[in-house]
Amino acid sequence: MKKLLYLLAFAPISAFSQSTIFNNVENSQAFQHMEIGGVLGTTGLSIDVAFPLNKNLKLRAGFSTTPTISFVDSYSMTAVGGDQLSEGSEPLETKTERLSKYLGELIHNEDVDNIVDMDHKYHNYNAKLLIDWYPFKKKNWHFTGGFYAGSKKIGNVCNTIQESPTTLAMLMYNDMYDQIQGLDEWEYPTFSLGSYSFSVDPFTGMQLKERFNYYGRVAVQLGSFDDGNAFFIDPDANGLLKAEAYVNAFKPYVGFGYNTRIGKDHRWNIGFDAGLMFWGTPHVYCDGYKFKADETEYADRIERQERVCLIHDVQKVRGIVGDYMNIVKHLPFLPVIEAKLAYTIF
Repeated sequence: MKKLLYLLAFAPISAFSQSTIFNNVENSQAFQHMEIGGVLGTTGLSIDVAFPLNKNLKLRAGFSTTPTISFVDSYSMTAVGGDQLSEGSEPLETKTERLSKYLGELIHNEDVDNIVDMDHKYHNYNAKLLIDWYPFKKKNWHFTGGFYAGSKKIGNVCNTIQESPTTLAMLMYNDMYDQIQGLDEWEYPTFSLGSYSFSVDPFTGMQLKERFNYYGRVAVQLGSFDDGNAFFIDPDANGLLKAEAYVNAFKPYVGFGYNTRIGKDHRWNIGFDAGLMFWGTPHVYCDGYKFKADETEYADRIERQERVCLIHDVQKVRGIVGDYMNIVKHLPFLPVIEAKLAYTIF
C-alpha cells in the first residue's frame, strides 16, 4: 500500500522526466512564466509559486501553516487504589469530592476541585513540492502528485493555567502518598516537597497514612489497556497533565484540481484542489501508569508507563479526545480541499 502511494504521488514527476523538456529543451516552456498566489483550505493558509515545465506540466512549491485551533474539555479526577469499599460506605464519587476538598486544604486554596479543564491545541505547518499534470486539451483540469514535509508534532493537550492549583495539589499529595507507603508502624515519616523536607511524629504519620490509604492516589483515568487494567495520568514534575500528538514529517500527496484564467490580460488564475495528504496514523503520547487492581501490595499495583499511545495502546479513551481518536485511527490521511487565487508575474 505504501509503495502504491509513493507511486501515485510521484507519477507526475515521472511523467516530467520523460517529457520533452529533456528531449527538446530549446522548445520547452520551462520556467518561462511565474505565478504567485494564496491558498486557503484544510492544510491552512499557504503561499505558492508555480512555474511551467512544459505545455502539460507545472511545478508548484509553497509553504502552508494552520492557525492554532484550540478548545477546552473537562476531565474528572478520581481516587485510585484506596481501601476497598465496604457495604454502606460512601461511593467513589463522594470519596473523590472529599479528596478534592482535602487537596484544597493541603495547599490552602479554595480553587481546587475534582474537575480538571484541559486545553487542546492543533497546529500544523509544511513545505510542499507538487507537480500538476494537464492531460486534456483545454488544460483546465489537472492531476497532482508530490509531497508535503514539515511538522511531526501537530498538537498538544495540557491543563489550563486556571487548573494549576488543582494539578499542583495532586502532585504534592501523590508525592506524600508515595513516600509514606511501606513505612514501619513507628517510623518517623519525612516528606520531601521539592527542596523542602519536613518530618512528622509517628502518631501524626500513622494518621496521615490511614487517610492516604483510605483515599489512595489521585489521578485522571483516560481509559484502559487490553488486559483490562486502567490507565491513569497524574501531574508530571512540573505539575502538568499533558499529551502530545504526532504524524509523519514526510507526507505524500495525490489529488486533482481545476484552474481557469480571468481578467482581460488573463494574468489572474483561480481554481481549487482536492486530494489526500498521507501523514500516517496519528499518535497521541502521554506518560502515566497502569493500575493493577488484582494486586494487594502497593509496590505491585502501580506500573509506570512512558509514551503510551492513546490511539493504539488504550481503549475507550474518554472525552472529546476519545471521539477524535476513534475517527483518526481509521484515517491515515488528511483530506485536502483548497481554493486558490494566483497572479502571473511574467
